[in-house]
Amino acid sequence: MSKDIKLQMEHLIERHHWLLQDGKLHKQFRFKNFEYVMYFVNKLLPKINESDHHPKMIINFNSLVIELFSFDENRITQKDLDMASYIDIKFNNFSYE
Repeated sequence: MSKDIKLQMEHLIERHHWLLQDGKLHKQFRFKNFEYVMYFVNKLLPKINESDHHPKMIINFNSLVIELFSFDENRITQKDLDMASYIDIKFNNFSYE
């Protein structure tokens, strides 16, 4: 793992509450209800498709767990870190209106 990737990953973990579990980045997001979870996931779709990097998502009523890992390289890559940052920005700007 490059020093730059390691530093970015540490930043995500320490400042943005991502977790490193089983060598993968994880984060749980909470919403008002299922409808808002789905609305948020749909907001992510353009970037997911554009980057051709598809995170694992687990939806459970009002929560969304996202797991990021590059299976083709069998490690966390820059694509994962970029996607995590993008998801955080979208969540921080998410509106229930």
